[in-house]
Amino acid sequence: MNTGESSLRQLVEKWFAPNPETPAHVTQFGRMRENKQRFVRIESAQQSYPFVIFFFRHDDGSWRVFPSRRQQPAISYRLIDASTSQFDGHAERRAA
Repeated sequence: MNTGESSLRQLVEKWFAPNPETPAHVTQFGRMRENKQRFVRIESAQQSYPFVIFFFRHDDGSWRVFPSRRQQPAISYRLIDASTSQFDGHAERRAA
């Protein structure tokens, strides 16, 4: 786990500075539907209005205020020699 400012507790302390008058509460947690990344919603009442931040768990175990970079679809290819390829076995049988 990354030892910098990456634990959820450290981030809540940094962003909310909770105290007995304005505690911070977990109001939602789960996984995002698209990539199964974990998230936590923290809320605190700051001067009579709600202050909410979503935190996201990254692959290295750290928590951040932004989601990890999503894996994008990719296409790969491989060049093959069509004259030696066994891709079309039917054509070879017809020619024989």
